[in-house]
Amino acid sequence: MSGSAGMLDLRNITKQFGKFKALDAVDFRVAAGEVVALVGANGAGKSTLLKVLAGLYADASYSASLEGNPLDLSSPGAALRAGIGVVYQETDLVPQFSVAENMYLGHEPMSQSMLGIRTISKREIMSRARQILRRVGLDEMKAGANVASLSIEMRQMAQIAKVLTLDPQVVLFDEPTARLSAEGREKLFSVIGQLKADGKMIVFVSHYLEEVFAVADRVVVLRDGQCVVDQSASSLDVPRLVKLMVGDVQVSPTTDPNTAGRTVLAVEQLSCQPHFEGVSFAARASEILGVTGIIGSGRHEMIRTLISERTTGGSIKIGGEEIANKSVGQVVGRYIGFVPEDRKRDGIIASRSVSENLSLPWLRDLSVAGVVPRSKVLARAKALISRLRLVCSSPSQPVSDLSGGNQQKAVLGRWLNSNLSVVLLEAPTVGVDVAGKEEIRQLIRALAAGGMSVVISTDDMWELEEITDRILVMFRGGVIAEFQTRTMRRSDLLSALSGSWPNSAEDQTVSNPA
Repeated sequence: MSGSAGMLDLRNITKQFGKFKALDAVDFRVAAGEVVALVGANGAGKSTLLKVLAGLYADASYSASLEGNPLDLSSPGAALRAGIGVVYQETDLVPQFSVAENMYLGHEPMSQSMLGIRTISKREIMSRARQILRRVGLDEMKAGANVASLSIEMRQMAQIAKVLTLDPQVVLFDEPTARLSAEGREKLFSVIGQLKADGKMIVFVSHYLEEVFAVADRVVVLRDGQCVVDQSASSLDVPRLVKLMVGDVQVSPTTDPNTAGRTVLAVEQLSCQPHFEGVSFAARASEILGVTGIIGSGRHEMIRTLISERTTGGSIKIGGEEIANKSVGQVVGRYIGFVPEDRKRDGIIASRSVSENLSLPWLRDLSVAGVVPRSKVLARAKALISRLRLVCSSPSQPVSDLSGGNQQKAVLGRWLNSNLSVVLLEAPTVGVDVAGKEEIRQLIRALAAGGMSVVISTDDMWELEEITDRILVMFRGGVIAEFQTRTMRRSDLLSALSGSWPNSAEDQTVSNPA
């Protein structure tokens, strides 16, 4: 389509954080009925560009138009009024509200009584919400269900439905599949196909390159804040796209396993009804143990039980000391390091600086007479920023300004050189690009090499195959199989994940360690 009609068109987008230029004169356009994939390494500028489009950076410079009309992106409200909706990787739903109430929060339909009093029409909210849910293929989601009761996957789908209530002309998808199952991804792709058929302009950000080629008409690659390619998806392939994204960065992971040491984490007959029961396993020093399982396997709940977020029956010992049913504050940072899946909600303090976030586990050690000297915080932060290769303008930059991958490295790297013997990681490379995944893999290996027992809870095949030494598979609340990563067959792992792994001892390659 030529010209500006039926098009989102931004020219010369520039955004700086101090002296650091996150976007450098980038041009970006999307036509009606087109899906444009935005890809690039962590720190390349993808998140910054999305935030400019969402009206979050009023100080960014650009010239912009939508369907031939000047476009105001000076605030989130202005972007919404212009017809731009954003589906973020992390949900912003109110847990105490129902699905329908969240979908129409801030633009609730009103009714008027005979006395002229206007009130929120709950009946109309429910009716409209059900229509939207049917449209996106989520008939099984109850509009009246409390969001707090939903799984992470269903919350993400509710977030998509919420954006669609605004009937936006432009829909920005920021890593929308990061927490979706294969079935959830297919539902999302169906929604995107319908939006495309409706003539919407769609921007799709994903680190899963197979998804890019599944949905995109055109691909825009950012690197170091600049656009390095803008061309049709059909003219590219995965190797070429990876090379464009990472430049000269080498991503050839080693496959040498760590040498496991003594048992440091011993779990015996751990139970938390109705999620899981009778789980037993051991994790060893200098070993990376993967725990995997599909949605509903009890994997997430089991990991959260290890940090005392849930009460339990059974035993959890670290170095022979019982920690079951202590408080979260007594466990995390004293016995166990923890990196949550939702880094923005649970992993960082968004309003604080990079240096303060890096120092969180060390405040007790750095304090003098109850006061933490700023010089010590900065010294430690500078050392970690260098070692982690964090892309930031300075240690004082707000951590919320960093890309998702750099935030993840900060949350993970804060546990380096600690005196803890166990660190638990939930989906450590979720939403992270190819080069960033390799950096995080090396960082996790460094934690294990320092003597830690690293436990990774994930359903990501790359994480399981390229990072772990050993894998436990959970299914319907129990551990049903164990594999040595370097000698397993992927077909066996997939069989166990589906619950079809052989039950007889003679048929199992490796038995349950319980």
